[in-house]
Amino acid sequence: MIINDVGNDLNAIAVAMGFDRPVVELLQGDASSRRYFRVVDAQNQKVIICHSPDPRVHDNFKVVRKYFESSGVSVPKVYNIEHDEHFLVQEDFGNSLLLQRLASQYWLDHKKIEQVYRMAIESIVKIHDSGVTIPNSIKNLEFNEEKLLQEWEVTKEYFLYKYLCRSGTENSREEDMESEISALDNRMRKICEDLSRPKKVVVHRDYHSKNIMLMGSENAELGIIDFQDARMGIGQYDLVSLLEDCYFQIPKEIKLSLKNYYWEICDSIKETFPNKKDYLKKYNQMAIQRILKALGSFAMINFEKSNPLYLKYVGIGLEHLMSICQEDEFVDVKKALLGLYYGN
Repeated sequence: MIINDVGNDLNAIAVAMGFDRPVVELLQGDASSRRYFRVVDAQNQKVIICHSPDPRVHDNFKVVRKYFESSGVSVPKVYNIEHDEHFLVQEDFGNSLLLQRLASQYWLDHKKIEQVYRMAIESIVKIHDSGVTIPNSIKNLEFNEEKLLQEWEVTKEYFLYKYLCRSGTENSREEDMESEISALDNRMRKICEDLSRPKKVVVHRDYHSKNIMLMGSENAELGIIDFQDARMGIGQYDLVSLLEDCYFQIPKEIKLSLKNYYWEICDSIKETFPNKKDYLKKYNQMAIQRILKALGSFAMINFEKSNPLYLKYVGIGLEHLMSICQEDEFVDVKKALLGLYYGN
């Protein structure tokens, strides 16, 4: 049923593209309702077909794709095939996800890790510093205070209350937890307010090791995917998504070098934060919000979709948070999180 309900459509699209004896493979998708299929024929022609219950997602993909391509970033081509609007045919960038390469080959080689992450930073700088006119559909969406707080509310409901504060806790401990959540809530509201103020650029929104492809004969090129939800946000948003990735832990010394590298080569970030100390402070605030948002999403997927797959990444996310909260300014965040995590 995962393929059978759209099998006829997939075959019809393949035939329209001139594929000979096409074979369809369901790919592991993201946490959304979208499904991705690889179609390969006898001559090894390949495409990716995305099916979405909401065809507006494909419109967003096309708009953002054009903007990213105009900014000099490598993104999949789109093939204009006349068919049901719920389907979008894209270029196949292959199987070499950055995450897979990091896990299988690069994890012991710090030089290679830093090299490929520098390439990834150079790609987002092209987006952040692009002189291309920003489409209204992107410009009208932004990480303002309201949006950041919406994400925090999801984290509170699913990660703090449903995941960390499971039922069965003694009454005295429940009171402590409520106090810790209240303190964390007050702190996060102030952080969200602070994050909404600086000048914004176009951000990918989900820029991590599962959405970056290694391409070319020697993997010397990067391809960017899953960008349809791009919106306006501070530059640190994408940088945090990349460096504080819940799927992979970058060695601490490399992470520091990469944070400096982004500030050095990104003109828009230096204009907004000419003082590197202010830039790094905003990075830490963004990291706390972004990681907690990810943990909230992992918990929500578990409870709402009965899919515990992403819970295995909670530990890495919390380790990132504990590292960031070593700073004196965030010791209250660390105290509340430790109390909630270990206190139940």
